[in-house]
Amino acid sequence: SGIVCASLTVAPNGTVSNLRFASDTLTPIPLPEAPSETDIRDAIMLEIGGALMDTRFPARDGESVITLPFSFE
Repeated sequence: SGIVCASLTVAPNGTVSNLRFASDTLTPIPLPEAPSETDIRDAIMLEIGGALMDTRFPARDGESVITLPFSFE
């Protein structure tokens, strides 16, 4: 559970040129049959980061900064 906010910079050609996590309170709920809490959290962060880095936006005249919140309950 928790909140992850990703801030990404979109280059004029529509590609994501920079990604950072502006906030992160993600705390996986431990389950006996699941991997460790750290492994779960790292996998979630990698999935979010990879998906955002692969995203393509329409071309524009200049850079844009977008902040996206992700809420996990």
